[in-house]
Amino acid sequence: MVSGRAVVVGYDGSPASAAAARWAATEAALQGLPLRVVHVPAWPVLRAPTAAAVMTRLEHVHRAAERLLDQECQAIRADHPGLRIDVAVVVGEPMPPHSCSVLAASANSATWRPAR
Repeated sequence: MVSGRAVVVGYDGSPASAAAARWAATEAALQGLPLRVVHVPAWPVLRAPTAAAVMTRLEHVHRAAERLLDQECQAIRADHPGLRIDVAVVVGEPMPPHSCSVLAASANSATWRPAR
């Protein structure tokens, strides 16, 4: 998805999403726009749904998602060293329609963490 300010792509770690991310990176570089890579991990299933358990589990999910994104961003930077890459992790339902609305909202969002 190309917004007025960035090229936005969803990434889930699959070969297809890696290909989409590489295509989006090339498109962003050609247009002189930053790339936004969005990952939507699923809500974790909890056996003891206390507030502390939920927060701890979400923290682990978020860290794992950031590691996944960081690996892909490193590979993209190898092909596009000057490209600005931002990432976002949105915990929720990774299936449509939620994931589609996350990507659409991400195209207009200003709350991005630069990738490492």
